[in-house]
Amino acid sequence: MSETTMLEDLAQLKGDAPAPERVYEKKIDGQGRAYATGKRKDAVARVWVKQGPGKITVNGKDHAAYFARPVLQMILKQPLVIAMLAVPIVIQVYFNSGLAYLLNRKFGVAHCVAAPSALIGASNFFELAVAAAISLFGLHSGAALATVVGVLIEVPVMLSVVKIVNSSKGWYERGLPVSPRSRGA
Repeated sequence: MSETTMLEDLAQLKGDAPAPERVYEKKIDGQGRAYATGKRKDAVARVWVKQGPGKITVNGKDHAAYFARPVLQMILKQPLVIAMLAVPIVIQVYFNSGLAYLLNRKFGVAHCVAAPSALIGASNFFELAVAAAISLFGLHSGAALATVVGVLIEVPVMLSVVKIVNSSKGWYERGLPVSPRSRGA
């Protein structure tokens, strides 16, 4: 067989047979269930999902045994509402923290001040909002649901902002003006 050195040579080797299409096939067991596994760090979640009347069970128990608070049960039962609440929060946190971080860089603020500034500027203080919503509108209200979702979404997003701000310290400091002290004056 001759050596292949050019792209044209590869085209000749290909042949006329089209590559078989990969078709995903649902794997349903005898009881009509689909199986999925999710992994994060050392934890593994194994899930069986099947079509049914809408009753959520975890390890054979009703979901209320694991999610005792009414707000958590509301979150489980309304995933689309949760997504509609979560997406704007994610956008707002990244936009506000990014804007604060870039403005601090533009105005020559030190990274040790700019990093907390970006976090404070992006925070929504949902913890206070939860208390206010529950006391004003009740535990089973949409306002309570929205504020709880806010807390659940904001915390991991803010942690990702911390990661971004910390990992971009070199980039941030390269854009700062040189102070007279650092020039030896």
